[in-house]
Amino acid sequence: MKINLLITVTLFTALASCGGGGGSSNPPSTGTFVDSPVINIGYRTETQNGVTNSRGEFNYFPGEMVTFFIGDLEFPSVLAAEIITPLDIADTDDVFHHMVVNIIRLLQSLDKDGNPDNGITITDTAKKNAAALDFDLSVIAFQTLSEVSSLLANGGQDVSRSELVSVIEATLHLILSLALSEDVFGPAPDPETFFMGTWRGTHPDRDFVLLSFFEDNSYIHAEVGDLGIGEISGMEWGTVSFEGQGFSQATQTFDGNGTAGLNGIKASPPLSWVFLSGPATGISSDVLVLGPSVITEPAEEESVEEEPVQEFGLGDSRFENSIQFRKILSEGILGTWVSTTTPAELLTISFFDDDTYFFAEIDRDDPSLMSGMELGTYARDESTGLLTVIQTFDNNGSAGLTDFVGIGAPNVFVDVSADTMTVTIDEDGDTQIDETIVFQRQ
Repeated sequence: MKINLLITVTLFTALASCGGGGGSSNPPSTGTFVDSPVINIGYRTETQNGVTNSRGEFNYFPGEMVTFFIGDLEFPSVLAAEIITPLDIADTDDVFHHMVVNIIRLLQSLDKDGNPDNGITITDTAKKNAAALDFDLSVIAFQTLSEVSSLLANGGQDVSRSELVSVIEATLHLILSLALSEDVFGPAPDPETFFMGTWRGTHPDRDFVLLSFFEDNSYIHAEVGDLGIGEISGMEWGTVSFEGQGFSQATQTFDGNGTAGLNGIKASPPLSWVFLSGPATGISSDVLVLGPSVITEPAEEESVEEEPVQEFGLGDSRFENSIQFRKILSEGILGTWVSTTTPAELLTISFFDDDTYFFAEIDRDDPSLMSGMELGTYARDESTGLLTVIQTFDNNGSAGLTDFVGIGAPNVFVDVSADTMTVTIDEDGDTQIDETIVFQRQ
């Protein structure tokens, strides 16, 4: 399979046999047609024929060509293999190639239940009403074909469509579906834990961006910088769930950043994400790309083929205006720490490898406490554990590390043992510990 990008998310099912035909005394090999698995689409090789099963599988013998078809609509033939994707059919490694885009938009639009995440099922009704199509047209020319409109309206879907799914939606789905194959991309991560942790973002208009996801489905988002209209430098804290290619729901328990953060999931289009890793991206660690569209849709007068993209990575112009996050290191003092040993609703601190820190405290039941966040730089004496800080942003009043700044300030000591961080405070400099706070690594 031709592909020069690596994206990580979700799981993949094992391959099994399907279909029928004659030919050899040896059993045929089994392949899978993937956008996500394409189900009930016709196929034929020199010796095999049938329809793909519920896992998108078909039979073939090595060296044969396979042709997939929906009634009278045939896709270009391709050399049969264990995994066939629209990139193979279009003979390209560019997910934005016009032919790839035309194929995936049509397949996803014909899916019976309209949810390609659980497989793309082609109905028998679509087979009866399909006519031959030329996929080697520009994206705009293809979507305006009368044959396409007729098939969408008479494709047997649970809810008929009047137009193809958007380029953004179709392409993001293909990217994530390609990541399902362990044979191509290596072992897939556990989706229940992959998001967990703290991600630090970069953007030309932001001095600081952070996303932390915790196992109880809570999250923290913080941004400081030259933000947009209605956005405020600050943080929010709440719960979030993931679905498909974005955040399906976020509820803010505390919101101190205006319309910034995951409030954007209420926008149209909502915030979307995609994970990148591997040599094609030119980076060595997992990256989360987050934005209101992530991938920009081509204008009507443009064609994807006019602006070919040979690599899908962070330099791609389609990521313009998106925020790119890398997971932070979590070793020694570095990482995100949360304490449940105080009355505060939320008490967390993150130490980064550039000697900066992020602190957040929320306690809406304490009228003397200003809930919010602060940023700064830190230094820690390795022999004594003494922590010194300089604040660079502070919207939580006297909370946080404000009292520990400057000459004569109380001393705070930090001791790390595996995944436990113990913070002790000497309020008056008499070497006696006046308060102890215990944090756990997240």
